[in-house]
Amino acid sequence: MAVPGIVDETRGRVLFSANIGWRDTDLAAEVFQRLRTGDTTAHHVWHQAIEALATALAQATNLLAPEVIVIGGGLAQAGEPLLTPLRASLTERLTFQRLPKVVPAQLGDEAGCLGIGLLTLEHILEPPA
Repeated sequence: MAVPGIVDETRGRVLFSANIGWRDTDLAAEVFQRLRTGDTTAHHVWHQAIEALATALAQATNLLAPEVIVIGGGLAQAGEPLLTPLRASLTERLTFQRLPKVVPAQLGDEAGCLGIGLLTLEHILEPPA
């Protein structure tokens, strides 16, 4: 799908979400919450998200051959209800490639801050050349 197609599809999904009354503050969390209550629209959105993510991860695996893929962000907070079908869908998409281990991020929303802090500390403590 070309970039304009992706933009159009994303815009359509956002408008659809607004039309059915979903707030846009944390759509992933809201979809997961509604999924737990048996909402059929949420089930469809959840399935589509997993399939799209599995396709992207399969393409990344083809290019980069990672040993581990770390899933972060709002979706990752769902845990195994996300990871189990994601792993299965990724497995279906790969042929000869080694299946990477798919794990949730351990540091949550603080990962970026911790990473930049460690890089800064490393730079400060690095002996001058």
